Order: sequence, then C-alpha cells, then structure tokens
Amino acid sequence: MSVDQVRIDKWLWAARFFKTRTLAATAVENGRVRIDGERVKPARKVRCGELLHIDIGGQAWFGSDCANAVRGNRKEHAQAAATGRAAQAVS
Repeated sequence: MSVDQVRIDKWLWAARFFKTRTLAATAVENGRVRIDGERVKPARKVRCGELLHIDIGGQAWFGSDCANAVRGNRKEHAQAAATGRAAQAVS
C-alpha cells in the first residue's frame, strides 16, 4: 500500500469520524461519504487532493487537506489530541 493511499473506511475510522470501521463502512455504503462528489465503496482508496464530503447525523464535513490526513496502513486510532481534522464544518 502506498504511503499516499488508504482505504476510505480505514481513514474515516483512524481520523476518528466513526468509532468503528464497521460504522465507517456502513456510512460509505449508504452514500453518506463521497469522494469528489461520487459515491464510493468502502475499499476505495482515498488520495491526497481528493475532496471528501462526510455526512454524520445532520452535520456535514468536507475537506481535502493532505497535511492532516491519516496516511499509510495505520491500524489504530490516532490520539485525539494529535488528530487534526482534515475537514471543516459546514452549516
């Protein structure tokens, strides 16, 4: 796996948008997560520069900031204090 690519379900979980990968994968399958405006599958690789739109219970998030993205094949959550959201709140 490339350093600049990771599965969207793993990225959502590691970036702390969802508590479990199962919840992240379900959100992706239900169309609540889009990459560059397109519905995707949980195994889809997310890359630097792609625009993510994440709908979490009435609150929408979007972003494409690679500097704060989770990279590589990270298998555990980042610490909450060390995790910078790669997204901004949308009202």
